[in-house]
Amino acid sequence: MPVSALLLVSAAWLPSAKTPATARARAPVVRLQAPQTGGTEVVPPEWKGPAIRREDEEKRDAAVQVQAAYGTADFEELGGGSLVRYGGSEQWWDNLRTTFRSRVLLRIMGHLLSTVAFASLVSLAFGAARSGRVPVWLARVIQSFALPGLPHSAVGGIVGLLLAFRTNQAYQRFWEARTLWDGVYAKTRGLVRLAAATDYSNPMPGKAPGKGAELIVGLAASYPYALKQHLRGERDLNELVDAATTASSCTGSSTAVRQLADASVQPNVPLAILDKLTRAVMLQRKRHGDLIWWQLDEHIVGLVGILSKVERLKGTPVPLSYSRHTSRFFSVYTFTLPFALVHGLSLWLMPVTVAVIAWVIYATEEIGHIIDEPFGTSSSSSGNSVTEESDGSDEAQLEVLPLGRYCADIASDAATIYFSKPITADVMPDGDLTDDEEDVELFDEVG
Repeated sequence: MPVSALLLVSAAWLPSAKTPATARARAPVVRLQAPQTGGTEVVPPEWKGPAIRREDEEKRDAAVQVQAAYGTADFEELGGGSLVRYGGSEQWWDNLRTTFRSRVLLRIMGHLLSTVAFASLVSLAFGAARSGRVPVWLARVIQSFALPGLPHSAVGGIVGLLLAFRTNQAYQRFWEARTLWDGVYAKTRGLVRLAAATDYSNPMPGKAPGKGAELIVGLAASYPYALKQHLRGERDLNELVDAATTASSCTGSSTAVRQLADASVQPNVPLAILDKLTRAVMLQRKRHGDLIWWQLDEHIVGLVGILSKVERLKGTPVPLSYSRHTSRFFSVYTFTLPFALVHGLSLWLMPVTVAVIAWVIYATEEIGHIIDEPFGTSSSSSGNSVTEESDGSDEAQLEVLPLGRYCADIASDAATIYFSKPITADVMPDGDLTDDEEDVELFDEVG
C-alpha cells in the first residue's frame, strides 16, 4: 500500500514546529497625515498625545499587580500576554475535532474536493463494470484502466522524500527569520539602554534627565514596526507614531514624530528611520565622547545588517519551477491512485482512502508554502508574497511569525528602560491580546 510508505517516510523527516499565536488588533490611535510635497506642517502642533495614556497606565498597573500576586509562571497561565503554544498529545481530541475548521484545509479544499470527486467517479465506473450495468465492451475498457499497486507503492517513498525536503527547507527559512528578529530584539534593547543610561548620568543642560535620549528611544521603538510593515508591503504612519509616543516622552509635535513622518514617505522606511537614528546618535558624540558614540553606532550598524538579511530572505522565494513540479507530481499521484486501489480495496472505501492520502500530501505541501513566507502575507492574496504596498486596513494578514507581538515586546522593553518602571506590551500597538477584533490570522488557527 502506498499509504504506509508515505506515512513512514514523512513521519521520519517532518520537522516539529511550534505554532505561534495570532497578534491582536491595536487600540485606535489619532490619525496623522503623511507630509505632502511643498507642505509646511507635517504634524498638527495641537495634537500632543501623552507618552502613556491613562487607560494604558491602568492596564500596566493591573498586570504588575497580577504578577506580584501570582508569580510569573501563573501570570502566563492566566493569559497575561503569553503566546499560545501547542499543548502536546493531551490536546489530540481538540486537534481532531477542529480539523474541518483549519485554515490550511480551507486553502486546499478546492484541490482536495476535485481529487475526491474524481476518485468517486472512478469507483462508480468500476462498480458499474463489475455489476454488469454497462455493456461488456465498455466494462472491458473500464477494467483496462486498472493499475498494479507496485508503482504507487514505490513512488510513495519518493512522495514522502519530496514532502520532507519541502517542509525542512521551509522550516529553515522560518527559523532563520526568527533568528533575525532575535537580533532586532538585542540591538534595539542595547541601543536604548546605552542611550538612556548615558543621558540620565549626563543630562543635557537645562533639560530633565533622560530628555536628551527621547529622540533615540522614540525612533528605536518605532523601528520594529517599520520593519514589519516593510516586510509585508504596508505603510502605517499612525502605528509608528503610536509606538514612539508610548515608549518615550515625545508628543505629536516633537522631533521624533516629525522625523517619522518624513521617513514614512521614503522608499525604504526602516532604512530611513535608521538614518535618522544615525544622525541622532551623532549628536551624542560631542556630549558623551567617541566611545559612547561608537557603541551606539555599532547597534545601528547591526540593525542595518539585519534589514539587509530579512530583505534577502523576503526577496528570494523558492524557485517557481520546483514548486510547480512538486504540485504537478502530487496531483498526478493522487489522481491516478484510485486506479491502483480498485483491486485491493472496497470500492465504497476508495474515495475515503484517497481523501485521507490526498489531505496528508496537499496539507503538508501547503504548510511548506506558507512557512516559506515567515514574515506573513495577505490572506486574500492569490500568490505567496505581497508584491504591492497597501495600508493593510481591508485585508487580514496571514501570519506565521507573530511580528506584531514581537514589535510590542521590543517597544515595551524600550519604554521600561527609558522610564525605569515596568511597562507591559499590551499598551503598545499590536500588543493587546485581549482585544476581540483581529487584523492578523495565524495560518493554522481554527476559524
